[in-house]
Amino acid sequence: MTFYDNVDWVGFLTENVIRKCVSWTLADCPGCQDGMKNDILHQHHQLSLLDRVQNHFEKARGEVLGSLPTLYKIFAPSLPHSSDPKKDAVIYCNLGKTFLLTSSPQALYFGRYINSLNDSCISEAMVKVKKAKL
Repeated sequence: MTFYDNVDWVGFLTENVIRKCVSWTLADCPGCQDGMKNDILHQHHQLSLLDRVQNHFEKARGEVLGSLPTLYKIFAPSLPHSSDPKKDAVIYCNLGKTFLLTSSPQALYFGRYINSLNDSCISEAMVKVKKAKL
């Protein structure tokens, strides 16, 4: 195992996919679209997080795959590096691509890639993602 096998990087990619799925669930909610006031009439309240991820996983994964170089630049300060920054970028992006292409909604949800140890660095990077409108 090398330092490129980094749970923080995988957790950051996981959080990107999950946040997109949650956001699209809200956008697709008939209760929100119709201005309903009662929570029971809102699909996004009725669905579990796993349901939300399953519903939008393919689309979210595709967007995150398309943003890997930019996401790497945002998260790179939180990652260990070798003496070759270009090599690091290629390896981390390839690792991220492989992870995303071989993942499933269940793997992201049950995988525990986000934990109390990496929560703060992932949350800080997600602020940058939001500013970059990714």
